[in-house]
Amino acid sequence: MELVGHVLGADDHQLRSLQSAQHGAALRIECARLIRVDFSAAGSVLTWVNSAKAHGKCIEFVHLPRLVAAFFSLIGINEHARLTVRAN
Repeated sequence: MELVGHVLGADDHQLRSLQSAQHGAALRIECARLIRVDFSAAGSVLTWVNSAKAHGKCIEFVHLPRLVAAFFSLIGINEHARLTVRAN
């Protein structure tokens, strides 16, 4: 799975892809090409990771831009998923 570019709105097509993912107990989401996530989309991500964790899944967002990682932590996504910041 990968998030790319700008993720905007609660009904973004990339979020629908995440929500339909049925990849075992762990899911790694590549974010190296992610630029921006708006508040509405981040709220949907929070709801999704909370539900996934409740169903026993481990979610990891890797290579997150620093600002997106800070935003995800601010709204609480880090409490339900592992966040790894990209090096550059």
